[in-house]
Amino acid sequence: MKEQRLHLNDDAYTISGGSLYVDAREEGYDLGSRESAALLAAIGADLEAGTWGNYDWFDQSNDGAYALGLDLQFTYFVEERGESYESRNWITVAVWPDMVSTVACLQELGLVTEEDLITYEDLYAQEEAQREEAWQDTMAMETAPDTSVSSYVYTY
Repeated sequence: MKEQRLHLNDDAYTISGGSLYVDAREEGYDLGSRESAALLAAIGADLEAGTWGNYDWFDQSNDGAYALGLDLQFTYFVEERGESYESRNWITVAVWPDMVSTVACLQELGLVTEEDLITYEDLYAQEEAQREEAWQDTMAMETAPDTSVSSYVYTY
């Protein structure tokens, strides 16, 4: 099923581009056809090695996946009423820590660093810790005794 969805060994589809969003840096990249083809080959290698992972129907947020948004786009031709036109198809790929070929390809292309390879679960935990710390700082400021010196001048 995954092989079919990636259009591996299907000459009707051509990898034409894609995009990558790195959540840790809040940066996105448009991928060219060569970058996308390299990533497709790496994902295919992970699929063949059995390291792509299995879909978890109960983990809707992919907490264990790296905090990366990877989309690949394909083009194909449709014949209709004697005319041919180009159409597009895409797939979103969750990148898991076990996908060593895909991760290596992302690094070789200069798209991610070791610091970017953080799971959603860990990224959310960091963000939550930062929010909690900010909240505690705010509460400490609001409940701290007023130590400012006020002087009142009364004139009669």
